[in-house]
Amino acid sequence: MASAVSLEEDVAQLTVDDVLAAVCAPEASSGAGVAAALALALAAACARKAVGVTLKRGEAGSDTAELDARVERLQLHQHRAVAQARRDALLFKAYLQTREPRQAQNLVESAQHFQVLVGAVGDELHGLRERVAAVVAGDVDAAEALHRAASEVSADLLREARSERNRLVS
Repeated sequence: MASAVSLEEDVAQLTVDDVLAAVCAPEASSGAGVAAALALALAAACARKAVGVTLKRGEAGSDTAELDARVERLQLHQHRAVAQARRDALLFKAYLQTREPRQAQNLVESAQHFQVLVGAVGDELHGLRERVAAVVAGDVDAAEALHRAASEVSADLLREARSERNRLVS
């Protein structure tokens, strides 16, 4: 059996199999937070692909400059989402080691930060379907579905973190 992989490592350098093994490990560790962050990164990547293909095919028309800028923003959001996966894993591990209110507050702040990122990706997805080539409409659909999943999980994580923090300080 292979050695356990830690999600506190640079998640971007792990294989998909390593990430899946770490997320489903039968021990207390970040799972939902990492999954949500990676879903958001995939949402940004699918949207980037849709925009990139549209630009490459010359089908952006008068939207070329705006879509060029959108590709750059989506790439930044994609990298930030992957960084969020690692941050969540590190903060959750620190919380499990101490179970102190300050560590729970760190989880709240991280979840709030993640929700801002989810909103930023949502802003990029807004109206995108109408601006990309028909051949990549499925990529926009995938981006929207992944974004919805990340959004729902991030809201749940924030509620859980606030509840745990409040329990610890009461």
